[in-house]
Amino acid sequence: MYTLTTIFADRREDQVDLFEEEPPLEYYHTQLETDIMETVPYFTTYGDAPCVAFCDEEGKYKDREINFWANVHWFTCAPNMRGRDILVGNVVVITADDPAMLRRL
Repeated sequence: MYTLTTIFADRREDQVDLFEEEPPLEYYHTQLETDIMETVPYFTTYGDAPCVAFCDEEGKYKDREINFWANVHWFTCAPNMRGRDILVGNVVVITADDPAMLRRL
């Protein structure tokens, strides 16, 4: 089972959706409010769980709001990114019952 959490730019982290199979691409587009997404490098854990995170690839060009909580989680995973880059807009974080399931994403 996949667990998807959207970390909203307005500091909410309250939306969690469960999927038995790999989530449909439309889900990401809706949550990220874009059709163009990319994985967030080095965002490898969420809490204590392995994860994959996605963001709007063009978020900075669209002047999306800085995502405070997504950056807190990201910089915990990758302190070397602090001061080098920043996440903006909504971020979708995916964890799975079996970490091997994340390799397919």
